[in-house]
Amino acid sequence: MKFEADRKEAVLLNPAKGMTEKRIPVEIRKDPLTGRTSRICHFMALAWEKPDLAAIAANTVEKCPFCPKSVLTVTPCFPENLIPEGRMTLDDLVLFPNLAPYDPLSAVATLGGRHYIPMTEISEETITKGFLLAMAYFRRIHALGYPESVYPIANWNYMPPAGSSIIHPHLQVFVTASAPNLMRQELEAAKAYMDTNGSNFWEDLAEYEKKAGERFLGSIGRHSGLDGQRFTPSGPGPDTSYESL
Repeated sequence: MKFEADRKEAVLLNPAKGMTEKRIPVEIRKDPLTGRTSRICHFMALAWEKPDLAAIAANTVEKCPFCPKSVLTVTPCFPENLIPEGRMTLDDLVLFPNLAPYDPLSAVATLGGRHYIPMTEISEETITKGFLLAMAYFRRIHALGYPESVYPIANWNYMPPAGSSIIHPHLQVFVTASAPNLMRQELEAAKAYMDTNGSNFWEDLAEYEKKAGERFLGSIGRHSGLDGQRFTPSGPGPDTSYESL
């Protein structure tokens, strides 16, 4: 496995230093799996004004469709042949169909009843429960034998700077038979790697990262931070409990 990097140099005359010569390193790195490249650039320090997220949240909480007072009345329900109870719940998390679907089996999963959670206060438990609910949805759809149930996908973009149109934290959850571009490229490349080397690329990558020294940051193993806790969803359905991750 090769970690290829093409190191170059840009030369310019710097107006801030009397048009003296300035040399700036440029680097192009290649993904050892897909061959895609990325460029390592040197930008000036960015000093964007931080938005007042608490104020944004305060102005949106009254009309939020994902808050507890509204989520079970204004959000859509699944057809009975998909989710007989209409929505899936896990404690104060709720999963329901996406009104702006990415695919026919597209859903939204709220990450609890709290309208605004500062980034530093998002807990392991909140994230874990969100993915447990998403996994329960994936299993339910897969058990029905839908041909679209091939690739389970969970996306999360939080707050307006990340492109989220609703402040209340939530996951975009869907299953599809059409893999997104990046996933498709990586799956195809990983299969080709397996066919050529007889081993799993991701396991090999971890070992090579460790051997490379400067690339390896550390290892913490598999950890949920929930001490083996089990969660029981508050809504009915065939999924009655989920082991912690």
